Amino acid sequence: MSRSYPAVDDDRTLRDEGDAADYMAHTAIENGGQIDLLVDQKAPNGVFMTREMADHVEQYVADCSGGMTQIDTSYGTDTYRVNGRADVIGWDDVSLLLRVADLKYGHRLVEPEENWTLVSHAIGFCLARSIVPARIVLYIYQPRPYHPDGPVREWQLTYGQLMQLYRQIVQTMTAPNDILNTGPSCSTCYAFATCPAARAADMNCIDMSSAAFDDDMPNDALSVMIDTNRKALAQLKHHNQALEELAKHRIRESGIVPNYFLESSYGHRRFRSGVTPALLGALSGLDASIPTLPTPAEMKRRGMTDEALAPFVERPTTGVKLVRRDPDKQARKAFK
Repeated sequence: MSRSYPAVDDDRTLRDEGDAADYMAHTAIENGGQIDLLVDQKAPNGVFMTREMADHVEQYVADCSGGMTQIDTSYGTDTYRVNGRADVIGWDDVSLLLRVADLKYGHRLVEPEENWTLVSHAIGFCLARSIVPARIVLYIYQPRPYHPDGPVREWQLTYGQLMQLYRQIVQTMTAPNDILNTGPSCSTCYAFATCPAARAADMNCIDMSSAAFDDDMPNDALSVMIDTNRKALAQLKHHNQALEELAKHRIRESGIVPNYFLESSYGHRRFRSGVTPALLGALSGLDASIPTLPTPAEMKRRGMTDEALAPFVERPTTGVKLVRRDPDKQARKAFK
């Protein structure tokens, strides 16, 4: 499948925070778990590593200290290649325990069960070192969103089970086919918006939602129905996001999507580049010895007026959003 639209790079806030948290965690692990030394410092991408971020990754750092970080887990043959770089891998020569951990700082829930990224890391590590673990544990650390199983989730499997999954990878990579299958990976697929299998899955969701509800539904059938509906809702949500990105791309390319227009979206107010705590102190008469730059909202709470703040703040553009508008009203607005 060809790409539906160019790579989207509107609002990088969450991605940048994740990269900063990843850098903070791995630097602390390599330094023996000393995470406090990184608080209020800038990560290489320019994002401040805050106390809140340290609290989020604290358990990951504590559990993974002593492990190997940024391990190349790539493998393949002349026919195919699987590239990989594991966040943290722990290997015990005595107990033959292999632990593979991954930090997820975003809010979209990720599960360790049959997580192909973690599975592939374990495979690559075993192949490169010719080891046969007695036990393999895959971990997902996801501190920010709520999950009933908590922020740390694990999946255990045997070496035999790992090799069975390895055979699935080999079979898929050596004998590729053109069959499209919908599933959790659809949400990050570059062809989601124009995929016929995804469109058919959406139509199935709509058809299913119109069926009459049976009050006498057995409990086991009720459980299956809830699971199915949740998958359907996730499918519709992610597919609609992909369709909206396709519409944005086509409107940018001077196309017309009936009833839909682009509007700029803005982030929270922030101080312009070059504004320092000392400058704010001189302007406001407030304490200028604060270690890091406060937010405009905090300075307003401390007594600075909006008029005094205005020359020093900005609202960054975080991208564009797709909005539904009446074309006639939109035209009147454009031509005043």
